[in-house]
Amino acid sequence: MDLHVHSCASARAAHPLLAGLPESWSEPERLYDLARRRGMDAVALTDHDTIDGALELVERGFPDVIVGEEVTTRFADDGCVMHVLVWGISPE
Repeated sequence: MDLHVHSCASARAAHPLLAGLPESWSEPERLYDLARRRGMDAVALTDHDTIDGALELVERGFPDVIVGEEVTTRFADDGCVMHVLVWGISPE
């Protein structure tokens, strides 16, 4: 299982050299299908700062979807940007 996958639901890239470009061009369903064809038992989508792509799969009845997100945050003391992967979350 790959626990770090971005779909087109991700926010735009923040890196100065990539600003404005999507993190991924792939639709959530395509990523799901590719993962399953490669033998993965479950599929985790961890889009940047959103769970919309994973929720789309869950709402459409795709089995074994792990709802995750790559959350962008900053260290309080120096403002350094950090990405934290979170799995098993819900809209609440």
